[in-house]
Amino acid sequence: MTVGQQLNHLPLLIPEIDSLSHEEFLQLVHLSILEKISSLSKGHLRTMTFDHFENKGKMLRPSFVYKLAKSLGVPVSKTFSWAQACEILHNATLIHDDIQDEDEVRRGRATMWKKYGSDQAINVGDFLLVLAPSCLHQDPNARQLLSLFSNMTFEIVNGQANEMALGKFEQRNSKYFDCYLDCISGKTSALFAGLAAGVGFLNGSSIEGLKEIFYEIGHLYQMQDDIIDLYGDKKRGEQGCDIKEGKLSFLVALHLDNNPDHFGKLTRILLKPRPSTNKHDIDEVKQAFLEHTTLAKCLRIMKLRSSRIMRHEELQRDKNLHTMVINLLDRILTPLEDLEV
Repeated sequence: MTVGQQLNHLPLLIPEIDSLSHEEFLQLVHLSILEKISSLSKGHLRTMTFDHFENKGKMLRPSFVYKLAKSLGVPVSKTFSWAQACEILHNATLIHDDIQDEDEVRRGRATMWKKYGSDQAINVGDFLLVLAPSCLHQDPNARQLLSLFSNMTFEIVNGQANEMALGKFEQRNSKYFDCYLDCISGKTSALFAGLAAGVGFLNGSSIEGLKEIFYEIGHLYQMQDDIIDLYGDKKRGEQGCDIKEGKLSFLVALHLDNNPDHFGKLTRILLKPRPSTNKHDIDEVKQAFLEHTTLAKCLRIMKLRSSRIMRHEELQRDKNLHTMVINLLDRILTPLEDLEV
């Protein structure tokens, strides 16, 4: 179906936002993003940006906004522009992240930089970074939402910069896991906490409790992502992308803290140029993490942190929010159940 044909469905969905199902809400967010791209870009930029959204991915962020709004009793129409802005921001960061990490596959397709070159991919990412907050300009709560959005974006960029600096492994460190948590607090958890803060604000309730809960959920989401990268399938065409990129992942951080004598051997692989890192290197790292129980320890940490989240006083007071968080945690933890440890 062409973009024009998809956009023909837009007028049918907009008047009934509050009665839309979860899937219909996600479809409307996606179509509205395409409409904004169509209106505010032209020529090659429009073609490339449409190409990026040809595969819309899981749309986890707007899904999260919808479900949180439902659990808090917020009309989803009030959260619609917030869902759009956060989804566009997420896609902008993916495009820039792929350039920095030299990832060639995203969502089962060639990444923007691989298909159009780094220069043009930067243009698409920059366009989306500007497009995202524009979704909020006409919102009745524009000033407050834009403030939340700006703070969230600052944290994400800081987190990405920290991740790239940590990957240099210039000196031994006895607290790699702490450094890892500090990094993902900005890169991933800031977006989760920010999403929740926006919905909480629109509900007229205190946002601090929500931010605490979803900040921790953001940690779990990134930890899961790191494990799946090495032992599962992220639809990126290969396992071990984080190892090839020399990242301080969850597994790497915990392994170095518990096995400092492995620093030289592990960093020798992590600091290799990406094209030089082969399957043997990846298999060697995977085996080391299994033999020294690093994977098992990571999984145990995630279960403990999940249990701690569920004890948060905010979840004890709100049954609907409690149910929503249980379902979200299940979605994060279930893909890890079949891993052999």
